[in-house]
Amino acid sequence: RLGTVLSFYRDGLGLQWALSATLPTLSTMSFTNNNAKFFHQHDVEQLKNGNLRMLANVNFQENCSVWNPDVCWSRALELRMDFQAMTASVAWEFDAEREIFDAIGGSVIRLETTGNYYVFFSKVQQSGGYGAPHQPGRFFEVDPNGTVIALVEIPAPNESYWFSGGYRAIPLDLSRHGGAAT
Repeated sequence: RLGTVLSFYRDGLGLQWALSATLPTLSTMSFTNNNAKFFHQHDVEQLKNGNLRMLANVNFQENCSVWNPDVCWSRALELRMDFQAMTASVAWEFDAEREIFDAIGGSVIRLETTGNYYVFFSKVQQSGGYGAPHQPGRFFEVDPNGTVIALVEIPAPNESYWFSGGYRAIPLDLSRHGGAAT
């Protein structure tokens, strides 16, 4: 997990650009400020407008790890990519009041129909790290202003060996199966 996103040309002729919070000599773009930096990102997607959307950890705090999650937090993040200035800045984010740290997975999707976001923190860590009791995954519907519309908690198994959770949440288009559209 290098805190890095690489974009390659579609024709396979090499690296188009690189954005990295941890490998500055590799990065061909820069962050406009520290808030735009991401670490241990999950489910990265480049959008049609060039922006990047991901679930990212903000674990540049000292001692942040899955064994010490109290100083870590995760967020849904969309970065505005300026390919003229070669910079990345925060276009949108949702951090659940910095109370959730998801070290393993998660996802963020924007709904075209409403403009709202589905944000899934799939394996929520709590104090005590991996040895602590399991936390439910948290699935949020969030509006473009970051206001929570709905929250669903998905129970985690109680088995002591359960170190993973779901990885991402993907909405189903039920209209293709005779139901209402999502």
